[in-house]
Amino acid sequence: MLHRIKSRATKFAPVTISAIFGIHTHEAIIRDLAYWLYRQLQEAYEYETSDAVVDEAIGVS
Repeated sequence: MLHRIKSRATKFAPVTISAIFGIHTHEAIIRDLAYWLYRQLQEAYEYETSDAVVDEAIGVS
């Protein structure tokens, strides 16, 4: 299931502060990582709680 989320999530690169200003400090890198992780979790949650996935899970059991 995660491969679907990953392929959908990688279509667009997130615009981050370090990408805009060319900042490559440890803090900016960690902030960008935290943002990316948050987005991955958010997209996984949205997928797992979508109507289609819930209906499929109900139908299987």
